[in-house]
Amino acid sequence: LIQESSENYKRESRDILLVILGVLLLFFIITMTIVMWGGVAAIGNFIDIPILIYMSALTVIVVGLSGMLKDFIKAFPIAIRRENSVNIKDVRKSMLAVKTTIIVVNIASGLSFSIALIASFKEWVHIEMEPEPILIWISVAFLSVVYSLVITLLLIPVYMRLKGKLIEE
Repeated sequence: LIQESSENYKRESRDILLVILGVLLLFFIITMTIVMWGGVAAIGNFIDIPILIYMSALTVIVVGLSGMLKDFIKAFPIAIRRENSVNIKDVRKSMLAVKTTIIVVNIASGLSFSIALIASFKEWVHIEMEPEPILIWISVAFLSVVYSLVITLLLIPVYMRLKGKLIEE
């Protein structure tokens, strides 16, 4: 039993390390893609704190009001655990919370994108501006779409691991 417990601990540690390395690899690939297309200075073009705060706050509020925030947080330890002795009810609740979070993030992204696009077109019509500032506004609007895609890419493996645990049981 002690040997089996030690092996389980080693497997869990390895799985946690693999998940962390996978997330770091994903960020590295995204960063290298940005650098490849726009140079090192382009990385700053992909960071917009107000949009990140807006999307995060809206997602936390909606998921929290739906009563799934606790289940969403529990999804990560459940997904990383190697052993199959998990409560099926907890797995299902966590799966629903992750799926809901993916949906809410994408809706928040669409809302942010729409508002920014409408605002930029409104300014373009009312003020006879050069096209460059409007294009900057539109590119910022697209950042919310990029953020939702990255978040979705990060949450899909968690959802699929939870689904695998459900199938194993």
